[in-house]
Amino acid sequence: MDTSKVSNARRLILGKTATLALALAPSLSTIFPPGAVAQGRDIDFVAREIIKRDLQLQSLNLRLHQQCADPNFNRSRRTWLWDFGNAIPTEAGLITATANFYSHYAYRQGNHLPNSQAAAAIDPQVAGQVVGGLGSYFELMSALHHSIQTHKKGLDFKVASKRVLILKNEIDVLQAEYDSLTISGTQSRAYLAEAAILKDIRDNSLNEFIRLQKSSAFISSGQVTEDAISALRNTIGCTGNSINVAADLKGNKRLNGQADILNLIAASMITTRPLITNMAALLATHHRQNKVVKTIHLLDGDRLQSQTNDFDKDFKTLSDTTSATAGDAQLGQRMALYKLQLETETEQKSLADYEQSKLKLSAARRFRETIYGPTKLSQSVLGIVVGLRSQNNATKDYQLAASGNVTYTSGQIFNIFELVRERIVDEDSHSRLQAKKMLPAQRLQKSAERLEEMQKLLEQ
Repeated sequence: MDTSKVSNARRLILGKTATLALALAPSLSTIFPPGAVAQGRDIDFVAREIIKRDLQLQSLNLRLHQQCADPNFNRSRRTWLWDFGNAIPTEAGLITATANFYSHYAYRQGNHLPNSQAAAAIDPQVAGQVVGGLGSYFELMSALHHSIQTHKKGLDFKVASKRVLILKNEIDVLQAEYDSLTISGTQSRAYLAEAAILKDIRDNSLNEFIRLQKSSAFISSGQVTEDAISALRNTIGCTGNSINVAADLKGNKRLNGQADILNLIAASMITTRPLITNMAALLATHHRQNKVVKTIHLLDGDRLQSQTNDFDKDFKTLSDTTSATAGDAQLGQRMALYKLQLETETEQKSLADYEQSKLKLSAARRFRETIYGPTKLSQSVLGIVVGLRSQNNATKDYQLAASGNVTYTSGQIFNIFELVRERIVDEDSHSRLQAKKMLPAQRLQKSAERLEEMQKLLEQ
């Protein structure tokens, strides 16, 4: 081959790299150190430079995964505690109120429900809503703190995507140089096989970044939306029940009806919370996907995400090629690194499938956790009817109030049993996975150790 043509081609690549460096600000001198063109660089050097940046991209993905795309199990325990701490006193107050109304059906002298007794039955419900509300506000503050920490670590979307863009463009420039060098190589078949491996690693790392960004958006948006709705509905419900206590003490039935309008709003928020939360999570995921593809200039983003992982097939091709020929000694050394990379790719796909199933489960669980919402709606509607109707018939009022309370009592019983069941299932699953060292956090730690091992192999 004409060496002057190869030299001109490499100068053209370097010129494009210089233009890219001006656009991105960070210097790419580490890719093309001074005098590199004059001295010449062999294909093994370029391959190591590509792998170096691939490992940096994988390291970024790993830290992003640990920080943003792996739901905190302690959070699920805390939110359960807030919900359970809300449900138990609420149920106690409902049972008391139901018993009171049923025992005072007949309105006769000495059988009228005392105002203080009616108010006392609502106090536990207020206490439960205070627990639930404070818990939700705590989780919102925790989410804010997590967001600040993510930014400080350079893992927020803006910073991380810029870093990925830089690494992607550096890899692409180096890959172009690698491809040009394989043309004149004596072991061109082996190096062509390695070129496919290097492209697989690059594509899979970018795919993983996109997946993690989508998961991060789904998790964070879903949690914040759910906590915000819970905080607001507990605040509104607590206000409504507090007014109910005051109304009962004063014997102001109309004020009770007005307070139950607030309870109706709170009940509506319980019922619609899973739909709103899941919609917010899905919209955030779709928005983040479009944003990340545009930010890191992945014009072929859809193709990247839909393509099958050919790493195992390309690894076998490279392995067969290097076994059939004497090959290059350095290429043979890199085979050990690619073998570890194959383990990484396999584990990454397995973990991604597991996490995707968990996200679907969390979306479905939100609906199960709020099945009791319509029972509170029924109680609130009957409370409004009792409070605002013009007839002054205590017996009928007690009957309607008893019906509403027994309905909501049944809903809360289901809610409590569901909370207990979920806690038992979650703790059991967590313990079993932990014993097998298959928790996402444990698997990510293994990935970190494998990544460190690959880095050591590269430096040999």
